[in-house]
Amino acid sequence: MKKNKIGAIFLISVLALASIGISYAGFTDTIYVYGTVKTATVELDLEAYSGTDVYKVWGPDIQPDDEVRIFRGYSFERPNPADPAEIRTYFGLPETTNVELISSAWSHDYTGDGDYDIGMTFDNLFPCIDFTADFILHYEGSIPAKVNVTEWILYTDWLQELYVAGGVTVEAYRCNVPNPDQALGPDNYPTLTQEVVDLGTQLHYCDYVIVMLTLHLPQNNYWQDKSGEFAGKIGVIQWNEHLDGGCGETDFTKTYTVDADFDEGILTNVNYDIVQDQLQLNEGENVVLPFIWVPNQGEGTVSKVDTETGKELGRYRVNPSAGCSPSRTTVDLNGNCWVGCRDAGTVVKIGLSEAGAYDDRNGDGIMQTSQDLDNDGDIQGAEILPWGEDECVLFEVVLIPGKKGTYIPGDYTLGYSSVPGPRGLAIDASNNLWAGCLGTQEYHYINGATGAIVNEYSCASYGHSPYGAVIDGNGILWSSGNGGANILKLDPSTSPPTMTKISMTWWVYGLGLDYSNHLFASGWSDSKLHRLDTTTAAIQWQKAGPYQGRGVAVTSDNNVWVASTNDDKIYRYDNDGNLLTPAGIPCGNGPTGVAVDAAGKVWACNLYDDTIRRIDPTTNTVDLTKSILGSGGHYSYSDMTGIISQTITTKIGTWEVVYDAGAPAIFDMITWNDFVPTDTSIKVEVASSSDGVTWSSWEIATNGGALSVPNGQYLKIKVTFQITSGDVSPILYDLTIHGHTT
Repeated sequence: MKKNKIGAIFLISVLALASIGISYAGFTDTIYVYGTVKTATVELDLEAYSGTDVYKVWGPDIQPDDEVRIFRGYSFERPNPADPAEIRTYFGLPETTNVELISSAWSHDYTGDGDYDIGMTFDNLFPCIDFTADFILHYEGSIPAKVNVTEWILYTDWLQELYVAGGVTVEAYRCNVPNPDQALGPDNYPTLTQEVVDLGTQLHYCDYVIVMLTLHLPQNNYWQDKSGEFAGKIGVIQWNEHLDGGCGETDFTKTYTVDADFDEGILTNVNYDIVQDQLQLNEGENVVLPFIWVPNQGEGTVSKVDTETGKELGRYRVNPSAGCSPSRTTVDLNGNCWVGCRDAGTVVKIGLSEAGAYDDRNGDGIMQTSQDLDNDGDIQGAEILPWGEDECVLFEVVLIPGKKGTYIPGDYTLGYSSVPGPRGLAIDASNNLWAGCLGTQEYHYINGATGAIVNEYSCASYGHSPYGAVIDGNGILWSSGNGGANILKLDPSTSPPTMTKISMTWWVYGLGLDYSNHLFASGWSDSKLHRLDTTTAAIQWQKAGPYQGRGVAVTSDNNVWVASTNDDKIYRYDNDGNLLTPAGIPCGNGPTGVAVDAAGKVWACNLYDDTIRRIDPTTNTVDLTKSILGSGGHYSYSDMTGIISQTITTKIGTWEVVYDAGAPAIFDMITWNDFVPTDTSIKVEVASSSDGVTWSSWEIATNGGALSVPNGQYLKIKVTFQITSGDVSPILYDLTIHGHTT
């Protein structure tokens, strides 16, 4: 990757070695100009240097195997090599101890005849010890740049041998200091934050970087007592000045900063209307993706249905057995689906194909997945791939005691078990899954990206058997207890999570959250509906509900919708529990779960027929019926559309745009300006493509950091805005792509 060199810097001051502190060495600028360069400065200061001292200590209180003491650190920490008392104090040795410096290696500014700026001088090296010396460099230039170290000079044959053997290394790290204007010292020693590949890192004003030199001597007397030095040249290379790069390359940038720029992409739950020429999350209700994920309990599959057209877009096997009984489905913050298989003891993650979420297990670069090949709106026969072959079925997590683990679909062959009985599923603001198991009375906390079981928490001592779960805007998990007449409040902010049982007088079944800090619960055979304040956990009222009340959902007007399996109807209540549809809304044979879609319409899934039905809240009538052929019915609860996770559990939105470089290109980096308050985040991801059809995997970008996406003509950028607590939105002011065509 070629860059335009606008400057090189040369060390001109001699570093004074003192017992404490150092004299700061200044750098001056020598600017070499290629093409037209904007006015800029390059200024790099050497703030501190370090080294390694090896001491031999002996005396009546020192054991033979403790006679070597090693100091590694900066000059302001270093004991005076000529003062045994200081050395004894530093190592905490008795006054009767004798000390002697036997080996040393220290960084220095190079003052020889060549123009090499930094180096390491060493004396009487000792095998098996890593001698480390480094420099803290403070950048004060006015343009983004990067530091590199080149043109190494190894002055002796034996040092060249060591270099070839891998015994000489040069590394660079970003580092942070509490106050860039404060002199470095023991109280504000910088911490390393990022290793910089190939010594390249974008630097801005007041940034720090550490260049670290290391000599590693193998256990061989050949390396003993060696002395000498090596040196290299510090340089500053322009990072993002946009000039003709020469050699057939042309640098380019693309900046998105005004409303018209942002309109080139797709905005989901973000806008520039509140304040123009910047992006922030919508205020009030968000929208979700136009899909509902429906479990097919008689077939061992899950269907993805378009909530606008009713067409079935995909059907995925979630177990080799049709009898695994998929039940609860919940949608994560990226639109992927999790399903709990009650009689298999597993939870399975299905990727959203429209977002390119698949595992290319055969390595052909093509997504192998279920799809409607004849475009008839149904997925049947060969359109459903065998278990283990659909690459959108990402992994299954086995929750069976003694057999727990995460498996690639098709790899798990340990059989089936309804003992765990995963029931309650909910996604938190970190996009991880909470899976509650009825039989084992425990919740599993599962990494949403990898499927790893992070932690497990027993609810048995609370007499709680998880059956349904939701997570509110404060991160609290609420779990309905099967047969236990209780609700469990689980607060994950403590370690371990704090659990509180809320005793009820009736069987708690389905749960739903509104937009005013209320939890609603149906009462199954007790024909009850109640409301609870999620901020205080107080039960506010208990009223009559339908017989065999199951799923609960809440629309944006805070009306509550409850499914009655016995009545074959859906009932609508206002937020105070007053029944708005006394006759109910007929909805097929045995509705179980209800959910609200992206357009605010209510869906019901039927247990005793193969249909799902959509209700228009403006008329309280079914306006769409979809038969999922061969499904065997739908025993379904939880967040089937993702509306809870994306509008109540957390507030999240995205802006996604595709940039066409017009020719094959190398995308160097992305920079942006933003405002990220506490409890919010902005994440930038990129993927590249040569044809605009097949894309590389998503890569998380760092602001100004080098990109590693493959070369291509197109760059796709996705910016995710999220509020994990509170109502203040993060803001994106602008975003710039930096690259060059070849």
